Amino acid sequence: MLIAADTAIDPDIVTPGAVGFLATIFVAVVTVLLVWDMVRRIRRQRYRAEIEAKLDAEQAAAGKK
Repeated sequence: MLIAADTAIDPDIVTPGAVGFLATIFVAVVTVLLVWDMVRRIRRQRYRAEIEAKLDAEQAAAGKK
């Protein structure tokens, strides 16, 4: 299937335009916010695990004395 060289392409039909730009920005912002929230949750869980390990170690040391 060959396309004639004199065929004019309307850029409004083949480009995403403003709606596509806004949709891309929306997806990018939502992705950044989700990653940021995930990092916060993982960090909070890690701190809780560290504190729990310290408390368990202190209780084990106090129980031996």
